Formats: sequence, C-alpha cells, structure tokens
Amino acid sequence: MDINVFTADGKPAPEGEPGELVCKKPFPNMPVMFLNDPERRRYHASYFEGFSHVWTHGDFVRINPETRGIYVLGRSDGVLNPSGVRFGSAEMYTVLDSPALKSSVADALVVGQQRQDSRYSDPTEQVLLFLKCTPSATSSSLFPNSGLVDQVKQHIIKDLSRRHVPHYFFEVDEIPYNVNGKKLETLVKKVVNGGPEVLRKLKMTEDEARMMGKFVKFYHVEGVVKREGREVAKL
Repeated sequence: MDINVFTADGKPAPEGEPGELVCKKPFPNMPVMFLNDPERRRYHASYFEGFSHVWTHGDFVRINPETRGIYVLGRSDGVLNPSGVRFGSAEMYTVLDSPALKSSVADALVVGQQRQDSRYSDPTEQVLLFLKCTPSATSSSLFPNSGLVDQVKQHIIKDLSRRHVPHYFFEVDEIPYNVNGKKLETLVKKVVNGGPEVLRKLKMTEDEARMMGKFVKFYHVEGVVKREGREVAKL
C-alpha cells in the first residue's frame, strides 16, 4: 500500500512528524461504497473530504523513520490542537496509563474545546481532561485532588511537553464508551463545544444520551470552575 502522512494542509509531513494517515493509490480491499448511500455522499465525506486526491483513513499517526513502523496516536477527529500543538488523544492516554499513575487513574478522556458562541469566542483550543480516579485516589468531587493533578502535570511535561498540559482537570465517575467499547470522544467534544442545543440534535442511544448529559455543563466551563472557586491549570 502506498501510504504516507500528510499535514493539515494536504502536504507530506516531515519524516517522523505526526499527521493524517493517507493512501495515495487504490488498494485491493478498499470499499467502493456504503449501503443506503446511492450518491456516495457519506462515502466521499468519510474518505475524500479532507484531501480530494488521496484516501484519508481517519487516523492521526506517526511513522518511525528507522523502522517504518506506524504509531497510531488517535482518531483524526479527536486530534487536539492547543496553541498550534497537534497531538493525538492516545499520546495523553499513554502517559496516564504509565505505572506511576495506574494506582490513581482508572480511566480518562481528553477533548479539545473551542466554542464559536459569541459569549466565549475562544481564541485557541483549550484541552479538557476528565479523570476517573481509583477508589483510593478519588476526591469525591468535581475536581481531582491537587496532589494528583500536580503528578499528572509533571508526567505530561516529562513525556510530552509543557504545552501538552490540559487547561482544565475534572474528575468524573464514568468515562463514556459505546457498545463496541470505544470511548465517545467525538460526542463529548461536540457537547462541550456546542452545549445543550447540540446535545438535543445528536443521534444517540438512550445510554449514550444519559452519559452525554453529564458533560453538557462543561460547555459553560468557566462557570463550573467559578462556582467551585477553582483556578485553571498553572505551570
């Protein structure tokens, strides 16, 4: 397969740099259509809307320059971009899954927020990190224990960089998954960026709607933080 990694503007990424996984030539098991999509609109939107001249697989990856191995860093629609630093959610999960944090962090979900509402008009994307803590580490509140937050920050700085540190840290009692076992990053991102109006329009199962209802308050994230008398992440 003639694969490559493209930057956001559709050009080959520098060797070893992350980007969109694309295939530049047809391949044998390439699907040619979707069911109930006679005009192939959904098909085109899924694979050719990003870059019309190549197949876009939907994964954010990096290719090792020496081994040519492919590291999947997350789904493209879950890519985070705070202050121009593009990285996949899987990179954050790798840090949180480290042995040093396993006794405190049971699960996590990270999304970017850049609202278009005139009340906010976020100039850049801010990253929200939701932690499900282990019983021994839980704060039993909306915010993780400060000691754990500091520990997570230091590991992110060490393994990634200071610019990867999330803007907000929250503790939740449940990380949402679909029936196939995939984290509902895309739905959570839509809800925290669009609020109640978007939540009402989303097509979801009853259980997904229940879980998304827990995240809609974070659309007004500043209000959530202010009510609790907390400050945003500082380095």
